[in-house]
Amino acid sequence: MKKNTKYLKTEAKIKQAINDLLKKKILNVKVTELCRKAKIYCSTFYRHYHDINSLVDKTEEDLLKKFHSLVAQKDVNFMTFLFFIYKNQGYFKIALERDNVRMLTEMVGEYREGIVETWPRYDRKSVDRMFAVYSGEVIAMVIDWEKNGFNLDDISWYARR
Repeated sequence: MKKNTKYLKTEAKIKQAINDLLKKKILNVKVTELCRKAKIYCSTFYRHYHDINSLVDKTEEDLLKKFHSLVAQKDVNFMTFLFFIYKNQGYFKIALERDNVRMLTEMVGEYREGIVETWPRYDRKSVDRMFAVYSGEVIAMVIDWEKNGFNLDDISWYARR
């Protein structure tokens, strides 16, 4: 059990370090930089991951699972969505700089039912069209927010829109 706890603590250090480095717009993070930031040996990193890309891929997968569990608990609204992005902005920054909006699209789709149930009753086709517009607007807003440095003060402005 102790080894498992140590493994999980190291895992958390690695993920925090990569998020911190990515926040600073370091696109080509080196394993040595990450290890220095996480205060671990490179050999320890390689026990957990093959390379930086595998770390980013695994973290993206974990973030989607975490968001999915929030949705399953019916604990997601627009503010929760924004704070989730803010807390994990390093990953979103790298994804958006690579023009990858797949993760955002999946997340917006995840909480679709919570959104559309607040809309007046329309036929299915109209709801689908309205949600497509809404999704595009949310993704464009997050892209704009990223360009402005994921400023925490902007959350309330975006939430009023």
